This record gives sequence, structure tokens and C-alpha cells, in this order.
Amino acid sequence: MTKSKTKTMEILKFTVPMILSALSVSLMIIIDRLVLTRYSIEAVNAVTLAGFFVSVSVFMWISVAQIATVFVGQYNGKGEFKKTGRPVWQMIYLALFAACIFIPSSFFVEKFCFIPESFRSEGIPYQRIFMIFAPLQIAFVALSTFFIGRKQSNIIVASVFLGNIVNFFLDVALVFGVQGVVAPLGTVGAAIASAS
Repeated sequence: MTKSKTKTMEILKFTVPMILSALSVSLMIIIDRLVLTRYSIEAVNAVTLAGFFVSVSVFMWISVAQIATVFVGQYNGKGEFKKTGRPVWQMIYLALFAACIFIPSSFFVEKFCFIPESFRSEGIPYQRIFMIFAPLQIAFVALSTFFIGRKQSNIIVASVFLGNIVNFFLDVALVFGVQGVVAPLGTVGAAIASAS
């Protein structure tokens, strides 16, 4: 293998897991919407409107958390392995700080959201649950930076695929219900599936 091909493979091994960890949340939202299209068009419209506000704010925090990858990679490259956890912990603290913002504001989401009245019954519960669990998504990205920076990206790729497969099956089970086990939960079920 030539030197340029080796460099390209190394860059791809570093960037693809970073992209996947950031897109994991987006993939879960897309799966929510695809499953909800079979449930009801009103539910999809409500989730689209409700999810927009939360997605934009969560992705800002996720973008900041991804910065830790650079520092972990630098420490790993210098052989300072004991320092690789420092930036990751800083981003985990960032996720905890985000929880102090997202969780309390989730209880007042109906006051500051811009969802039309006709979509509020389906959209507000989805938005509330998504906001409560948003810090976990930020923490996932923070933890993934450790493995990406240490060139152990297979763990991240596997967890993203496994997480989205589990999300799909939970979406179907919670949105439509399982007879005798779980009643149909609609958009609330979609939010719970994405949060877990």
C-alpha cells in the first residue's frame, strides 16, 4: 500500500466514527419520523416541528463536545496516555452542565416553543422527553471522542449501528404498542425509544 493510501485510510478511520457519532442522533430522529409516518401524519408533523428546536440546540452542544477528539488525539500521539481522559472528562462535565439547562427548561417547553396549537398534544411530550435525555447524547459524543482519539473507532461504529437498530425496534414496539405488554404511545414512544 502506498504512503498516500495509508494516510487516507488513517484519516477515514479517524473521521468516519466522528461523523457517525454526531449523526447518530440524526439517524434516530429520522427513524422516529419514518416509523411515525405509519402511525399518523399529524404525529410526524408534530415531531418535525418539536424536534427542530431541540435538535438545533443539542447539535450546538455536540459540536463543542467533539472538540475533545483533537486533544485526545494529540495526547495519544505524544504518548501522554494518562492525559487522554482529561478532555473527555471536561466534555462529560459539559454534558452535566447541559443537563442543568435542558432538564429544568423541559418542564416549561410549552411556554417558549413555537408549535402551532393543533400539534401541541403530540409535539410537546416528544420535545419534553427529548430535552430531558439530550445531555445523554452529549455525553455519548464526549465518550466517543476518547475511543476515536485513541484510534479504537470500531467500538464507536459498532455502538452507533447497534444503537440505531435497537432504536428502530423500540420505536415500532413503543409507537404501535405490543398487545398485552405495552399500549401504543405514539410520539411519546418515539421519544422514549430515541432516548434509550
